[in-house]
Amino acid sequence: MPRAELHVPIIILGLPLEKSENPYLVSPLKKRLIIEYEIKNESRKEISINIDQRIDDLLYNYTNNILEALELTDTTVKIRSISNEKLPKGGLYAALSAFLLYKIADIHGESLETYEIIEYARLYDVFEPPSGWEYVIDALRYSAIQGGTIVYRNDEEYGDISQAKIEWFADVKTEKVKSQRYSMEDYGPDVYGAIIHLIGTIVLEAAMRIKESSEDDLMKVLEPLIGANNNIAELFWRDLTRKKTGYSNVIFSPGLPGEFDIIYF
Repeated sequence: MPRAELHVPIIILGLPLEKSENPYLVSPLKKRLIIEYEIKNESRKEISINIDQRIDDLLYNYTNNILEALELTDTTVKIRSISNEKLPKGGLYAALSAFLLYKIADIHGESLETYEIIEYARLYDVFEPPSGWEYVIDALRYSAIQGGTIVYRNDEEYGDISQAKIEWFADVKTEKVKSQRYSMEDYGPDVYGAIIHLIGTIVLEAAMRIKESSEDDLMKVLEPLIGANNNIAELFWRDLTRKKTGYSNVIFSPGLPGEFDIIYF
């Protein structure tokens, strides 16, 4: 079976607040996901996903949605991980869902552009993102495809910043969160709008710092901004907690709808 190495991204900055459409700063991890795969035309449809038990069912249903929507009743899709590292759930799903769509299209003679992968993949996802989460997976997919640090706001506003990557991380866990603790009604539109603007400004400031810095370690460049972003996240999602001690840094990284990947450094 052929092998592939996939970029697994995380959202470093940006939060999916309700009624907002802010940008996200996303970077892939230096550690790549190594997979074996087989995608080909057969006499019958067969899907086998063995990546990570946290996302295998999601990817199975996503792949089945693609094959059914395109009436590909004679396509075999087999994919398995040969990496041992535990990687962020949201980034894993984004990277693999983009890869699967690209490869399924490729064996049927279609070559998809990056924006097409993002647009079409969204149609086959098996979840409906709540308000504020609409572009989280899109942002992760864009970074996974491009293989570098990017800013993504929506279908029309995105761009590559650098080839910088997150060098390493010590641990990662995923937390499901309930709805936001505070809403626009709690703060009023002016205050709530100011908070949304602050988060967007943090992302844009980070993008400028990365472009202007010769430092390869993103954590050193962005640490103060990450701290501010984390504090806002904790304010709005009471479920988030740092819990583990002994780590110098943590990132609250939005992942699948209603979940944060908490990454410890």
